[in-house]
Amino acid sequence: ILLGHYAILMGLIQRFPSFGDYDRREFDVVVNAPLLESLAGKVSFAWKDDGGEYMRNDLNRRGENAEDRIALSASILWQLRDTLTLHYIYDLEEDGADTPALVNLNTDDDLVCINSADGETCGTGTRASVEHTAQNFSNNREYDGDYHTLRLDLDLRGFDVTAITGLRNTEELSHQDLDASQADFYSVTRDQQYDQFSQEVTFNKQHSDALSYSFGIYLFDSSYSLFQEEFYTLDILNDAGLACCFVAGDILRLSSKQDANLQSAFAHFTYVLDDRWTFDAGLRLNKFKKDFRHLPEGYRTETTEVPSLTGFVGHQTWEEATPTAGLAYRVDEEAMIYLRYSTGYLPGAYDENATSLDTAEAIDVQTSASWELGMNSEWLNDKLRLNMSYYQIDYDGKIEQFAMLTSSGSVDMRRDNVADIRLDGFELEFEATPLANLYIRGAYSHIDANFEEYFVPDLANPGTSIDLSGLQPHRAPPDSLYVSFRYSKALAKGTLRTYAGYRLYADYQTNALLPAGKVHNWTTWDLSIDYVVDEWTLRLFSQNVKNKRYLQNISGLTQGELMSMDGATTTPTPLMTFAEYNQPRYTGFEIIYSPDLTKLLSRW
Repeated sequence: ILLGHYAILMGLIQRFPSFGDYDRREFDVVVNAPLLESLAGKVSFAWKDDGGEYMRNDLNRRGENAEDRIALSASILWQLRDTLTLHYIYDLEEDGADTPALVNLNTDDDLVCINSADGETCGTGTRASVEHTAQNFSNNREYDGDYHTLRLDLDLRGFDVTAITGLRNTEELSHQDLDASQADFYSVTRDQQYDQFSQEVTFNKQHSDALSYSFGIYLFDSSYSLFQEEFYTLDILNDAGLACCFVAGDILRLSSKQDANLQSAFAHFTYVLDDRWTFDAGLRLNKFKKDFRHLPEGYRTETTEVPSLTGFVGHQTWEEATPTAGLAYRVDEEAMIYLRYSTGYLPGAYDENATSLDTAEAIDVQTSASWELGMNSEWLNDKLRLNMSYYQIDYDGKIEQFAMLTSSGSVDMRRDNVADIRLDGFELEFEATPLANLYIRGAYSHIDANFEEYFVPDLANPGTSIDLSGLQPHRAPPDSLYVSFRYSKALAKGTLRTYAGYRLYADYQTNALLPAGKVHNWTTWDLSIDYVVDEWTLRLFSQNVKNKRYLQNISGLTQGELMSMDGATTTPTPLMTFAEYNQPRYTGFEIIYSPDLTKLLSRW
């Protein structure tokens, strides 16, 4: 990585280039300084470019996964009076990074491989080319975001009042080749716009030495629009006998619009029972609604636009209460034991890729309830900090995708609340300073995750279900470990600092329905060495030193996710299988200059 940093000092710009792998370049600026007696400002700028050369496109000789991002942030903190403070933040983001390159894991069962004359079209489910792809469609992406945040802190008649207002506006246009091959099989262009407004007002009060409480409201409004075009797939499905009356060049289209509104009121209190016992409880009442408009399966030819014959309009309101409570017992000055119960939810939704009225119906709320028993403690005169916890989480109404027979007699893919999951696990965290200049930090986690229930319709036997409860839930490694070491030593006029970080993950599944999505036990090391002199830091680092490659995502598309199937279908036709892999080892050299502007400005 080619890394560098800008520093602005007394109106001057200083540049510090560095060198590393994959031709990546980064430049960062942060300036934080007082403007007036009661006014302070902060400006930051970040630029990142390239870095995708580790993923090569063998078809058109281009590098994939390149980054092209600019981020600007400006904020003002204004102390109007002792009881009133305003903090405004503006963020601007322009991101032209490539859409992710996909590794070809297509199998002989996927339609993209059937009757294929070109061996590169079919990956035969292997992972031999994790640094190569042959995608032939555009990978261009444009993302623009404007974000405004205003925070007000006010002392109002004994209450500490905090009001946070947020505005977000984003636009994104992306192109991606989802068949992971050079075949003109399935590629997508997505045009999305998203607007969001949020307002939170919280009142906090320390009523007495024993009792403190808070309450408030939260409002959230958002709207988005999606227009998507899917290339090549219509005539391919037609030639395979899976669709009717399409010719080469016909493009599948869909569009969706949604308005969402959330109204929430919350309250929480903490009561100190005595020197050892503390109890707290809270409740949040949520009411949210969504208005959804969806037009699937329209298409356009070279000369004509043919709108969808099926339009869906949905209006749904959900209400959910999420209580929480906790009890803490202080054993002594070094240890505390706690028991905590909490609940949560994932809001109800609509599927923007639905292909029929039945599959476009609203998805209900997914809820969770958890218990946690833990201990926080310090030992050996604060040289060892040890935290332990055991937890249990139940997810009810877990949302999964499956094939179903619709009321019109077709078979389509539906997302709905068809599963329950239970997680049992424990975590151990520690921080230790066995030597004056040595700091060790670590965490170990064990998770036992299971689908308690997972039933989907059996298309071969209408009216019955298939039990998938034995599958492993997504991304739940049974064991994971992280340990880091930091050591510093005075050297000449500065300080030498070293860092080493180790991670281990046991086997886990990225996609419960695809056996190829299993990630096998893997470990990584990150290393760095710094030399710090006054306001300068020189850093040499290497991440993923072992060059370990592992799956980040794996997906497989079927016909039912694109177009309705014949009612006699008992198994959706698989179309393609693809995956994303992590970035390999990369090494770089970094220079950081962090002057104390307050001293310089006071002299000025």
